[in-house]
Amino acid sequence: MSTTNVSANARPAATVWPVLQARDAGALIDFLVDTVGFLRTAVYADGDQVAHAQLDWPEGGGVMLGSYQPAHDWSREPGTAGMYVVTATPTRCTSDCARRAWTWCVMSRTRSTAIVS
Repeated sequence: MSTTNVSANARPAATVWPVLQARDAGALIDFLVDTVGFLRTAVYADGDQVAHAQLDWPEGGGVMLGSYQPAHDWSREPGTAGMYVVTATPTRCTSDCARRAWTWCVMSRTRSTAIVS
């Protein structure tokens, strides 16, 4: 297997984001920002329920998270995770292999977004 060194300046934009749910998403956000060093980019909340949050890592990439809401279609038990994948090749979402592995996929003309469980 060959490897290629890529300088930090030439690194491609992040296209795979871990997705988490927490029983106390506000506390998890505070911990990841105040202790670990993530940047609070967006937090959409109603009271103590976080519908969506994006925390960016200073060097690129980040995580998305929200409050655990078991009644929603794409809900994952805290302690598990999914992946948010952005790709310029939406046909990957429709291949037989991807259909077996990916639980949710939304396609557009320019990119595809998939949540992988």
